[in-house]
Amino acid sequence: AQIPQQDYFSTLHLKADLKGRFVRGSAMTAVGQVARFIIQTCATVILARLLTPRDYGLVTMVTAVTGFIMIFKDLGLSTATIQKEQTNRYQFHCHARGCCLGTHPCMVQPRT
Repeated sequence: AQIPQQDYFSTLHLKADLKGRFVRGSAMTAVGQVARFIIQTCATVILARLLTPRDYGLVTMVTAVTGFIMIFKDLGLSTATIQKEQTNRYQFHCHARGCCLGTHPCMVQPRT
């Protein structure tokens, strides 16, 4: 007997209680941003006290460069994936590979 294949990428079940999901998601995003700000501020103060001015300047420059790179880490691929009504396995795996490697999936995709 064959086991029926489920559509793991179906989004139909997500349409129920959309308002509640939106409110909870927005609240969690806001809490996460506030927590991130507090942690970054505390880390900056601690580093400023522990490091010499020269070392702190180096850390500041590296942080600025890595922060700029993080803006472009997935080039909007996660937003595009979320906005698609249906996602196939290939798109999902490309997105997952890009998230894991921190690069755009096209850069790590093997040539066929």
